[in-house]
Amino acid sequence: MLACVAMHAAPAMAASRHQTARAIEGGGERAAPGEPIVSGVVEADQPFTEALISINVGVPDGARASAELRVRDAEGAWSPWLFVMDWAGHGAAIDDGVKITKSSLGRIDVDYFKSAEPMAAAQVRIAAEGGTVTVADVSLTFTSVGAAAGVTHRQVDAIELTVPFRSQRAEDPTIAGRICSPTSVAMVLEYHGITVPTQHAADTIYDPRHDLFGNWPRAVQGAYSMGGPGYLTRFDDWHAVRETLAAGSPIIASIRVRAGQLDAAPYDSTAGHLIVITGLDGEGNAIVNDCAASNADSGKRLLYPMADMETVWFAGSNGTSYVLLPPGASAAASIGN
Repeated sequence: MLACVAMHAAPAMAASRHQTARAIEGGGERAAPGEPIVSGVVEADQPFTEALISINVGVPDGARASAELRVRDAEGAWSPWLFVMDWAGHGAAIDDGVKITKSSLGRIDVDYFKSAEPMAAAQVRIAAEGGTVTVADVSLTFTSVGAAAGVTHRQVDAIELTVPFRSQRAEDPTIAGRICSPTSVAMVLEYHGITVPTQHAADTIYDPRHDLFGNWPRAVQGAYSMGGPGYLTRFDDWHAVRETLAAGSPIIASIRVRAGQLDAAPYDSTAGHLIVITGLDGEGNAIVNDCAASNADSGKRLLYPMADMETVWFAGSNGTSYVLLPPGASAAASIGN
């Protein structure tokens, strides 16, 4: 069994269960201490029970940015602002204070919002401490968990991106089993021309509040801090996967695997793991770089059947993925809300 990241516990319909939208397209808008930036109200296309937030925020030395979310139910009631994540510039004071992460409408489960009852809308707030921070992009992804599933459109043309391979096993053995997320991020950054040591990526992305290397929004913000803009999203349709690859973006996919669900993988099972989807072979398989393998011979260009990926990815994490972009690209433009 591979133990890599903390996992949080579908095929597509005519309308996807997921919606990714811009919350703030900052373009250089600044949040100063005591003067947060608050998004407009983002109305969901359909009621949602989960929400992801991702940020691309420039944080100078000595400063800290925090991202909070609030949601509105069908009756018009709002939750309080719920703390999702923060990001510290070099030398910023440690903030280990108690944060509000739950309300009667739902709670933050480590790094994403979940609720028992359907929500209708959300807002995001970016606050600054110790200095002024610059907001490039902030996005939201809503998911209608439990919605009926349908076809997944596996008939797609072949496509492949040449993404360099890295193994998490080559790093410090005290953390090697936990750093699939930063290793995958480092692979995709290198594909986009940004070469950083895997250990540096791990140090950058590490979440000290939860002792995790696999915090989803921190991975995206960490990539941004290393020069690679991006966003969190969710997939449940192979046409959308191919469109993202065709736009030049490998997909970092969060998976959960039980024994017998992914026989082509270099492990029997995992409670949570990140892999890089580099292509589709046109014959019913995703082409994958899997950093759990010890070397490129055993981990690069692996073929994982789409049917298996629908189980371990579309269903396993509700299709949660990081999409990282070339330096200077706009996450908001890629989302195209």
